[in-house]
Amino acid sequence: MNKNWNISDSILSFAIFYLLFSLADVLASKLNISKDLVFFISSVVAVISLFTILYLQLNKGSGIKNKIETTSKNNSKDFLLGISTGILLGVIVLIGVFNDDKGFYSLLSIKYLRTFLYPNGIFNMILFFLVFVLAIPIAEEMFFRGFMYPTIEMHSNLIIAAIVSSVFSAIFLSGSISFFLLFISGIVFAFLYQKTEAIFCSIVSHMTFNLIITLVIFIKGGN
Repeated sequence: MNKNWNISDSILSFAIFYLLFSLADVLASKLNISKDLVFFISSVVAVISLFTILYLQLNKGSGIKNKIETTSKNNSKDFLLGISTGILLGVIVLIGVFNDDKGFYSLLSIKYLRTFLYPNGIFNMILFFLVFVLAIPIAEEMFFRGFMYPTIEMHSNLIIAAIVSSVFSAIFLSGSISFFLLFISGIVFAFLYQKTEAIFCSIVSHMTFNLIITLVIFIKGGN
């Protein structure tokens, strides 16, 4: 990553993104539509905002070509690592779900997403899958691990970068999934990025994680 990015770039970018996401969430909530559709609309706005902000950052008029490392030298190994870590995170979710969010397990809760934002009908399920399993992981990993994490790490250290980027990424969906669970997953994704020096592995892990959450929602949602 080029050194013409600085921490203020990432913080300001996140602030703009979260403002747009929050406005979309509020405006969608004012409409006479279901909560799951509100979630879909705000998520789409979030994804578009993240990609737009990244595009602007990558093409800043500095005369230097910015780049986010997407793939490494061993994508097949990274793919397997991403799948396995995503499954491990998914198992943590299942432990929380089947213990009904009691005591410590409330820190692993996806109850609001699973019950109140459960997509009704096959069309809404398809939209939920496309956004939550495909679009959100790509957008989040490109922004939080591909952009924010290396920017902070370059000016501090990898521990601070992992913690800060994970806190910011956890804020995004913390109203629907427990902040603690999102924070832990963010730390894992940061570790994968640091290990592979590319976002491919963390994207695969994030997609696998979200896929397991989605299957839990589709199977057990509303119960």
